[in-house]
Amino acid sequence: MKTKVRPNPMSEAGMHAITNVNAEKVSDGLPNGVDNNDQENTQIDNVDFGLFNNEVHQQVNNLNKGLSVVKTAVDQLAVTFNQYGEMVKTVDERYRSGQDLELQIQELEQQYEFLDRKMQQVKQSHKVQLRNELKQHEKEISGLKEQAKSGQREKEKYEAMILDLKKEHESALKDARDDLETKKKQVEQENADRVAKLEAENKALEEKLTATEQQLEEKIKMHNEEKELRATMQSKADAEIQDLQKALASVKGKYEVQRLPVEHYAQRYTALVDSVAKLTHEYFSELPEEALDDPTYTYKQLRKKRSTFDPVPITQSECARVLRLGIVQNIIFNAIRETVWPPFFSRSLWKNKKDRSLIYDIYLRLASDGEEIQNDWKVSTLKVLDRMDNGVDVGDKIGLAIELHVVQILEPLLGERKTDFGNELKNIFARAMELSQEARRDRSPVCFDINPSADSGKGWKEFSEGFDIEEAPNPPPVVFREKPFEPVCVVPRLYRKRDPTASPDAAENELVYPGVALFPSTGIFKQGMMEWEGLVQAEREIRKAYNGKARRASAVSFPTGMGMGMSALTSLRPSTTWAGPPIAEFN
Repeated sequence: MKTKVRPNPMSEAGMHAITNVNAEKVSDGLPNGVDNNDQENTQIDNVDFGLFNNEVHQQVNNLNKGLSVVKTAVDQLAVTFNQYGEMVKTVDERYRSGQDLELQIQELEQQYEFLDRKMQQVKQSHKVQLRNELKQHEKEISGLKEQAKSGQREKEKYEAMILDLKKEHESALKDARDDLETKKKQVEQENADRVAKLEAENKALEEKLTATEQQLEEKIKMHNEEKELRATMQSKADAEIQDLQKALASVKGKYEVQRLPVEHYAQRYTALVDSVAKLTHEYFSELPEEALDDPTYTYKQLRKKRSTFDPVPITQSECARVLRLGIVQNIIFNAIRETVWPPFFSRSLWKNKKDRSLIYDIYLRLASDGEEIQNDWKVSTLKVLDRMDNGVDVGDKIGLAIELHVVQILEPLLGERKTDFGNELKNIFARAMELSQEARRDRSPVCFDINPSADSGKGWKEFSEGFDIEEAPNPPPVVFREKPFEPVCVVPRLYRKRDPTASPDAAENELVYPGVALFPSTGIFKQGMMEWEGLVQAEREIRKAYNGKARRASAVSFPTGMGMGMSALTSLRPSTTWAGPPIAEFN
């Protein structure tokens, strides 16, 4: 495509009167106007041109005349251009702007041509690529068509094979049916022969049975006759007796149980006792704030639930602590004994609320029949109970027993910790139940004794060892009590009957673990009662003094009815917490 070029202006700006739009006035083109022209003519007239002088001067004169005419025309044009100069200036500016636009158009056309050439090249390359891809596609299509034809041939081949196999199968099935029919006929023929043979044998057996019955009748008659001769068969009877003795020994072997050593039970029972002691020390060594805020109410609640709390003062003294820990352990072991330590304890019977006392009554009544019969019956009964207890869960029953027999009694001493205490006590009850069920299977069963003798006899220890009542504060001189104090079992004594194989000089009962109790002979019960009575008496005196001062204050009150100030009255009231004697006094 050819580029259009606009012609340049006739002259540079300012070089000609026509284009010099900035000139204020058009020049006449002469150096100095008319005067210069006249001077120039004078100079030419003075010059001699020789041979051509006349002609030159003639031409010069003609030229001067022409210049005069041109000058006149130029003056007129100058007037015209001076009149239309602004118009010419505007036209010239628009001409230049048009020229710039033409240059831009020219550049755009060049860019368009470049893009057009590029697009043509891309189209050409795409056409080539498209042709190549079409060729490749046609090749792939042809290959797929070949594969399809091959697959069709394979399909026809396998269909033909299927038809052949069907024909073979039908032929084989027909042959098998024919063979089966032939065998069926043969078996039917054979069975018919066998049935005939069996019928003949049955007939022969019936005849033989008749003959045998006849022989049996004859032998019965002979046996009845031989009854009188049994005295001669003593040897045979002796042999039978020996066989029976062997069978009896085998039966006795089933009822033999192992006798575990004393150390085994002592170790397990020690762990149980230590767990109870640790739990009571953790929860009852210190009194809760609720109990100390109103000790009288706490004392009444405990005494109402269990009379053994009668000599236990609600203080932080060492005497109160020893009595409190001992009686709490007594309550725990009593609950264990009543729930999981009864003779012939059964989880199944306990959960289903069945009467368990009848089993123990039967066991005691069997003692008159001999120890062996009693022991065999016990072993058989325990095996039955073990099968009944298999898989039975009594966790809910244990939790209920703890709540009724322990937590509700000790609730004034527990406060907000009763739930945690009950949960920890469940583990102790479960261990006690395992120990009880293991001990009852022993050849010499282990027994629990909860009745300590009043004189702290053999097999018992004092729980308050090291407590010196002489160092306690001076109590009131007299403490009135209707009944004497009885020993309180803190830890039951564990024992069992002597081993039959032991020497005759051995004791009748074998001690497994000594019992622990609070005995009144130590004076600790009396000391607790005196301490509590002293505190109660002090409270009465404080209240008496408080009431007397209040009455006197009301007697001298103002006419308005106001008596002593509240601050003065408060100072006379007893403290909500009674300070007990220091622990060092009871060491």
